[in-house]
Amino acid sequence: MVEEAADRLLDDAVLVVAHPDDEVLWFSGILGQVRRVIICFGPVPVRPWMGLARARARERHPLSNITWLELPEPGVAADWTDPTPAPHGLRLRSARDRRRYHAACQQLEQVLSQELGSHRTLITHNPWGDYGHEDHVLVHRATAAVAQRLGQRLWFSNYCSPRSSLLAYRCIERLRPMTRVVRKTDLTLMQQIKEIYLDEMCWTWPRCDNWFAEETYYELADASLDPARMIAGLALNCVGSEPPAGGWLRDRVARMTSALQPAWSFAIARIAYVATRPFLFIPITYLKSRLGMKSRPRLRMPDRHVLEKSILPHLAADENITDILFVGVDWYTSWYREFFATKRFRTIDIDPRLAAFGSKAHIVGDIADLGTHLPDGSQDAIVLNGLVGFGLNDMASIERAITSCWHALRPGGRLILGWNNVARFRPVRLEDVSSLRRFAPWNFPPLAVARHAVQDTLMRHVFDFYLKEART
Repeated sequence: MVEEAADRLLDDAVLVVAHPDDEVLWFSGILGQVRRVIICFGPVPVRPWMGLARARARERHPLSNITWLELPEPGVAADWTDPTPAPHGLRLRSARDRRRYHAACQQLEQVLSQELGSHRTLITHNPWGDYGHEDHVLVHRATAAVAQRLGQRLWFSNYCSPRSSLLAYRCIERLRPMTRVVRKTDLTLMQQIKEIYLDEMCWTWPRCDNWFAEETYYELADASLDPARMIAGLALNCVGSEPPAGGWLRDRVARMTSALQPAWSFAIARIAYVATRPFLFIPITYLKSRLGMKSRPRLRMPDRHVLEKSILPHLAADENITDILFVGVDWYTSWYREFFATKRFRTIDIDPRLAAFGSKAHIVGDIADLGTHLPDGSQDAIVLNGLVGFGLNDMASIERAITSCWHALRPGGRLILGWNNVARFRPVRLEDVSSLRRFAPWNFPPLAVARHAVQDTLMRHVFDFYLKEART
């Protein structure tokens, strides 16, 4: 019986998923065995860069049996504290969202009717949207409607989350899943595809390092079957809920501008940000000054946290480090001089407009021409963070910059190199940079490693620590 069910699950099967990366997140147990994979949505109107990133990942995807429909995401939001099923997915409060959701479901049904007509088995998201995604629920409804009309078998997987648990409970009351098949997840395939999505900055689920060993697939039975044969419940793979993509205000602006063209949408969001930021920033700065507190403008990012809480304090506390050079400045680096009040702290940037954000001994110039500004062997430490891919965009410029740093450092000097480990901002493999081979790896004491990959960052920021070995 189990073998028959497993055969039926993969009998001329097509996997239908909402977004790129859903195919491996929720269906790795069958991804390598289905006849076709259909990915419904691609462009994201409120985030044009995401659509471009997905297009780049598409070119690198290892599977050749994928059909990319490239439909735009609806971009709607449901109330997950009281989710209610509706004919086209979920009941939505906003009339505008309902119209968009309804139109997206109708369009998807029409496209899927043409794509799926010749297949016997369809596999898709479950009725509660896996971890709780409006698009997943929509894709389930559209696929189920096609399967019912064409007399096809329909299966879904068993993922759930606290966010979607209430909707899962309400859906289970209506379902009659008669057959289930347990499949082992293919973590090797998952990791291979995940690496591509991460590298292109369009992987949407950070919490899958310890993924499930098995997935359960249920066949959606005909509602006319004997109710006595309905199983008592479902075995679910529970995952943590995803946080919102942004703050409340950014989410509202994104929804208001989502109907516009991407360029106009981005422009309006940018104008709104620039226009409102002074009204938020000035009162906070004024309040801090009245309380005797120093204003420290910061980028609230994990890699900046490592830099400001670990790297810079360690350099400041090291008695063997007196001369420090920081390469590249901006508004969020203006307070870094506070770390080195008792030391000789210099900054350098090629853009003269940013000089106000540098140290008192700021240098306006190219890092590759560092020798014209500082004598060889004069620096104890150099921090070169975030310039690879942002100014140092080719092998030649990177080689010149690293060579310049090597000459400026004294024997025993330290080089801290921060870079983004994603395809878009990684112009070369750092392993191929010959000037870096002149340095020795340095186990940075607070982290006890010579290379630290910052966790949960979109750009997968990495810090490499080097030592200019003393001559013997």
